[in-house]
Amino acid sequence: MSATPQTCHTTGCVMWPELGLCLRTRRKSFFAIAAKTYFLPSSSANPSPQCDLANGWMTYGSNCYKFKSDTRKSWTSARHDCVADGADLVSITSAGENQFVTSNMALIQQSPTGISMWMGGHDSMTEGGWEWTDGSPFRFIHWNAGNPDDYYGEDCLSMLINNGYWNDDNCEYKRGYICKRRGEK
Repeated sequence: MSATPQTCHTTGCVMWPELGLCLRTRRKSFFAIAAKTYFLPSSSANPSPQCDLANGWMTYGSNCYKFKSDTRKSWTSARHDCVADGADLVSITSAGENQFVTSNMALIQQSPTGISMWMGGHDSMTEGGWEWTDGSPFRFIHWNAGNPDDYYGEDCLSMLINNGYWNDDNCEYKRGYICKRRGEK
């Protein structure tokens, strides 16, 4: 990683282009503690979507993300909560998006969500036929070693907070969750 920061597309942040990492700071000094971590798309041709940052949404690419780490719900209840917020449980379609989610989960490791957070993947229709609830293609995968293993009928997808790997999980477990929606232009 280069130690040379560059200016991001907004004020109050510093970027490392090799990683697409942009740190938003609360202070004018670069060495201030980062309030949030953002990954910006490599092309600035498209303007960033409006994601209601004041209400906890974060931007990556053309999507908005909200990390619900303050409450624990079953997979179904978590999905209902995301849908009520105009979103769905997160789908992950690229390594960059997985890194964005992993980086932001690292900021909430001390939350009461347990060891993982719910994502929108499931194989409840056909065992081993994983799909995203929002209809995105299930092409990118980042399984934890030995997963998916369908241990006692695990049909829902969670992401491990400590490393960002995926785990097939019991849908009734109570976990924090991540919502995702298209940003408004």
